[in-house]
Amino acid sequence: MKKSALALITTGLMALSLHAQAVKESELPQAEQDHLKAARNAAYKADPSVKQLGVDARKARRDAMIKADPSVAPILDQCMPLSGSASIKSADLPPADKAKYDAAKKASDKANPALKAQEAAAKKAVYAAAVKADPTVAPIVNKIAPAN
Repeated sequence: MKKSALALITTGLMALSLHAQAVKESELPQAEQDHLKAARNAAYKADPSVKQLGVDARKARRDAMIKADPSVAPILDQCMPLSGSASIKSADLPPADKAKYDAAKKASDKANPALKAQEAAAKKAVYAAAVKADPTVAPIVNKIAPAN
């Protein structure tokens, strides 16, 4: 095997290993979720523009999903409302609604590839602002989004 091919495989395996270490916020213990939420809220108070990035990304995702499948709107009202808190997590939707949600999300990604980048940039900014507001939250953020 050539050196460059081996280096490529090794780099790919390291990237997979890093990806495997990341967890979703919802998978964190409740105490860590609460700590992160408090730091995020402090960041929003310190810099409302950070919160707006997330709001804009969420609205763009929601609009793209509804454009892909207008019948998904009532489902999104439950798990991705424009204001207020979700009454249910998308993972906890009934199977038929979850399938419709997933299909609309996949279609919206295909129709608008920039959505994922917008969401990732918003998350990165929010996490950075949360750590700035409360440096003790850094280990939690590193669990969710390990440094590349």
